[in-house]
Amino acid sequence: RTTAFVKKSKAISEDNCAVLLKDVENLNLSRYVSEVVAGILDAPIKSKDVFATVKFVSSMHQKYEDFTLPLLQSIEDEFTDLVKSSVTGNDKAAISRVRVLLKLAAELVLCGVADNPAFCIKMVR
Repeated sequence: RTTAFVKKSKAISEDNCAVLLKDVENLNLSRYVSEVVAGILDAPIKSKDVFATVKFVSSMHQKYEDFTLPLLQSIEDEFTDLVKSSVTGNDKAAISRVRVLLKLAAELVLCGVADNPAFCIKMVR
């Protein structure tokens, strides 16, 4: 079940959010936290799926204390890499991903997962 959960975390959307939230409550994912973090970042998150992702991340944040810091660091790292690559080229997919990551980061600050607004400010600088 946990392996299936990790696979589901790579495709977060409004449609499967309820199932993921239920699985977070019922499964012991403490050994799989790093894989879930990687799955979230591998997920092709669209702008419309940001709120479902925030619900999922918030649920994981509440249950696993070692989840949030690696996730926020990974979001920041990917954002920085994408900004560097999209500045040098005209990659619309990279620009779109930057927009989604920034929206996700802002929502995580607003819902209290990222406890410091400096997280978003540091990304934008």
